[in-house]
Amino acid sequence: MQNLLTHLIEPKEGMSIYDPTVGSGGMLIQSHNYVAQSGGNTRNLSLFGQESNGTTWSLCRMNMLLHGIYTAKIHNDDTIKTPRHIEADGRLQSFDRVIANPPFSQNYTKNGMEHKDRFQVFMPEGGKKADFMFVQHMISVLKSDGKMAVIMPHGVLFRGGEEKTTRKWLLEKGWLEAVIGLPGGLFYGTGIPASILVINKLRSGVSRPQVLFINADREYKEGKNQNKLRPEDIEKISYVYRNKLEEPHYSRLVTLEELEAEEYNLNIRRYVDNAPPPEPHDVKAHLNGGIPEAEVEAMSGYFNNYTGTKEMLFMALRPGYLQFTPDFADKETIKEQIETNQGVINKHHTYQTTLQEWWNKHLPAIKAINNQKAVFDLYRKLLADISTTLLPLGILDQYKVRGAFAAYWNDETILSDLKSVAASGWGANLIPDEEILKSQFADLLDKHEQNLNQLAEAEALKAEMEAEDYEPDESQPSKTLKKEKDEIKVLKAEIGAMDKRRDELVAAARVKITPAEAEQLIIARWERTLYSTIDGYLKQYQQGFVAEIENLHDKYTVTLKSLISEREQETQLLNQYLNELGYE
Repeated sequence: MQNLLTHLIEPKEGMSIYDPTVGSGGMLIQSHNYVAQSGGNTRNLSLFGQESNGTTWSLCRMNMLLHGIYTAKIHNDDTIKTPRHIEADGRLQSFDRVIANPPFSQNYTKNGMEHKDRFQVFMPEGGKKADFMFVQHMISVLKSDGKMAVIMPHGVLFRGGEEKTTRKWLLEKGWLEAVIGLPGGLFYGTGIPASILVINKLRSGVSRPQVLFINADREYKEGKNQNKLRPEDIEKISYVYRNKLEEPHYSRLVTLEELEAEEYNLNIRRYVDNAPPPEPHDVKAHLNGGIPEAEVEAMSGYFNNYTGTKEMLFMALRPGYLQFTPDFADKETIKEQIETNQGVINKHHTYQTTLQEWWNKHLPAIKAINNQKAVFDLYRKLLADISTTLLPLGILDQYKVRGAFAAYWNDETILSDLKSVAASGWGANLIPDEEILKSQFADLLDKHEQNLNQLAEAEALKAEMEAEDYEPDESQPSKTLKKEKDEIKVLKAEIGAMDKRRDELVAAARVKITPAEAEQLIIARWERTLYSTIDGYLKQYQQGFVAEIENLHDKYTVTLKSLISEREQETQLLNQYLNELGYE
């Protein structure tokens, strides 16, 4: 979430960044990291925050220090009641960027409130309506060319009264740039969905500017306790926002005239309805069998990407209807047959060879990174080029491609390696222990793996021999319990000795690795990781194809008439038994 907001406001070096409900400091720390990753000088960055809870305020200050941020000005007080960032002349300090996740539905009171001129519209006191109070405070401290992003509950988008008046004021000022709907469950402990308001004061004076609505509440990774925005989700939201794109069932630019006609209701689904279409059902197919050709044609994207799969799966039945070929009479065969289809294999192979060519093309630039700014500039260049390169291949749209590369580049290990290489060159310290062992002691590692496998087999056989119902294998009379125990003892000794030597071997080998050898090993791992990342997205697409075909199989393989016939047969059989038993 913090990552998304920083992508929306794009902080840069030289800016002042403010969080009026700073909490433990995550938003400011992420903004600091964004500037660093962008190649900016974080020493030329001013961070400000305020937190009402004393314990959380202390934790925030500690977090700043732990992240190497020593100049942040964090105050402890209630932002609505007593804003603490004040200029020498008593005016509120203003900032280039404001970012916040305020607590939802808080009470407030005018009693003792300072700087009341911040608020154009006051909410009802004590009515848990402080949400727009936070928004108005943020706007009041935003510079005339500043931008802010704030997380809000959906209620502020459509409730009446003073909140409607505030929405009207925001729209008439022209400051509201985007309204973004988020998935539920992003915040730990609550499933409440939220939204993001992006406010841009640079829009002042623009004649009746449009507002971009993005409905992203269906695109996320589901978690056990908390849902998560994936890199592709963040990339898609920020890319659509930056370029003001209109995507069907995802985003739309709405005029002020339309918003006025809707009485300033900003409910996202009014403007971007992303509800999936109802599942189609063909009554004739359910009654008489067959698969509607229209439903198969709706999957043409899969068939265009995977040449030959349509012919493999379906054959003609009657006008307007198809049937599965004999090889797919059983649903269980679908997954394996699709995975081994030559059209599927060829498409994935095309991706691999295209990626290899793309990697080799950019390899000189990747090897030449020499500072933090070069890393960020390279990222922007590669991101644009990989999208251009892979998009014509099909399967992955521009958001999937960009998201996959963002996931790869921002992988904790890859990004850390890139920063380290940019700062101090190709060091052997970046090579994982296992890679050093594989490159320098392959024979020892193979022997160690063999010992582990033999140990597992020997322990399984020992447990079997110790069972009461064990019957010796006459074909292997030499296998005795004592011999198995002796073999286990020897194997454990060899494995233990290798484990003890492992650190010594790695340390000795690491010293001998030259920068050129380190570069080769590190680059090879980066390349493998890119291939596996893209391959993961291709497999997701393939799994979606399998699921669609299996759904057709579930829907139409068994007809209603066959079920009725089967029921009648079973009823006749039951009546026959009842007659034989004398009950009828």
